[in-house]
Amino acid sequence: MHIGFRICGIAYQDALPIAKKLGFGDLEPEWNLTLSPEFGAMGAMARDMGIRLSAVLTGMDPMSLDDFRTAFEDCRRIGATSFTAHPHPIRPDDEAAQREFRERFSAASRMGREMGITLAVHSCGLDQEQWDLMFRLVPELALKYDPSFTAQEGRDYAAEVFKYGKRIIHVHAKDEMILDRPTEPITYAPAGMGDIRWGRLIAALYEVGYDGQIAIEPHSRYWATDGYERGLILAKRHLEQFLA
Repeated sequence: MHIGFRICGIAYQDALPIAKKLGFGDLEPEWNLTLSPEFGAMGAMARDMGIRLSAVLTGMDPMSLDDFRTAFEDCRRIGATSFTAHPHPIRPDDEAAQREFRERFSAASRMGREMGITLAVHSCGLDQEQWDLMFRLVPELALKYDPSFTAQEGRDYAAEVFKYGKRIIHVHAKDEMILDRPTEPITYAPAGMGDIRWGRLIAALYEVGYDGQIAIEPHSRYWATDGYERGLILAKRHLEQFLA
């Protein structure tokens, strides 16, 4: 395993020099149709700086098969081997939605595999019921795992890693601070500065054979703006104590 970070809230032209300065060797850019034209230049800049871009994610939904093809081509352009899509939850009793998901994501997964890209689904807004449904509909799908959403719902993130470990292809790292107040009862913090036990999570990742990037995800009004670099430094320092 190794520590990287998600490029979010800043341009890649700023993120790559920060990565070089702070000793990150692998990043995760975001993809959408607006950002797509940047991928060629971003990949060239990353290669020149000796930085990998091994995983890509999107918040775009729905995606047509043409959109998936463009995304996979951009992944190949920068050397990424996984792409995390962002499907919305599917009602268990909505047979038409399930059929549409199976047809579109089966075709997209097959297309990605032929292009050397593994297609994954995300953690935000999904739970075990949704993952199980999506994996039943499209067995070849992988999972991008983010324990913060599990912590928000009071579920056991280590247990989920053991259950879904063979599907996990990418991991996000942001922490949760559960606050006893009526508004905004949850806020984010760098890994190691909230309520998640990262040693416990990473121990489970070792157990299931995970060996990829753990991408720090800058979040919250402070850590995603003025505290951007500070948050990366603090999270990297905390997470790396569990890597050997």
